[in-house]
Amino acid sequence: MAAAVDLVALDRLLTDQSYVSGANATQQDFAQWAAIKTCPEKQLHVARWWQHLAALKKMFPLKKWPAAEVEKKDGASRKEGGKCKDEANLENRLVNAVQGGVVTRFPPEPSGYLHIGHAKAALLNATYAEVYGGKVLLRFDDTNPSKEKMEYQEAILADMKLLGINHEPVTFSSDCIDELEKDMEKMLRNGFSYVDDTPAAQMKEERDAGIESKCRNQPLEENLRRWKEMLAGSEQGLTYACRAKIDMQCPNKCMRDPVFYRCKVDEPHHRHGFKYKAFPTYDF
Repeated sequence: MAAAVDLVALDRLLTDQSYVSGANATQQDFAQWAAIKTCPEKQLHVARWWQHLAALKKMFPLKKWPAAEVEKKDGASRKEGGKCKDEANLENRLVNAVQGGVVTRFPPEPSGYLHIGHAKAALLNATYAEVYGGKVLLRFDDTNPSKEKMEYQEAILADMKLLGINHEPVTFSSDCIDELEKDMEKMLRNGFSYVDDTPAAQMKEERDAGIESKCRNQPLEENLRRWKEMLAGSEQGLTYACRAKIDMQCPNKCMRDPVFYRCKVDEPHHRHGFKYKAFPTYDF
């Protein structure tokens, strides 16, 4: 006769993991699943786990599930009756890393909720910082007011806390816009960029074909005049975009004079309102 399953303890165990033994379904999961017999209503995590295993049973009725892993005396894990399992190893992955000197960065854009790929990137950065006694920087890349919301920013911060990631005080790219504007103007003055009025569709075609914009070699005075119109968010300024002057023949088409700055006046920035009329792109 199978022993009764402690649903409260099992629910607590499944709060932050998918299966009884960790990341993968094992014989231990199905043994406990069979002992419970019916899906519980009060324990939400057990209910999620129970329904998932029922679906796995239905989809793979003949599959032989692996044995659960057990802890060896030396701390290594192995499958019951099997050999030691290869596990992720982060040691010696950062060549010449100095203990206490590793700084990692997680730079989400607050334009949506975190998905599993974001979580993986955040956890990888946090793990390296922890292994080397370093720190994690959390910086919001919030320079596209058309897509970003405070709702997403707050959700990301809550998810970072849920993931157990300890990071330095939060910073924002939008807090550096005054400095970025100066950098963009410096590029214009040094001849490394220009202000283009080519329509977006035509610009895409010309970049694909390696055709230089008619504005690429216009005088500095005209570039600066257009730049001021962009910063003012004028009707004329909305037709302009600052482009880097790189190489229109580069095989990597991303390097064919990408846009570095553009006007955004349709939506208020979720932190700065309508203070700024032009914003840097992520390429910049």
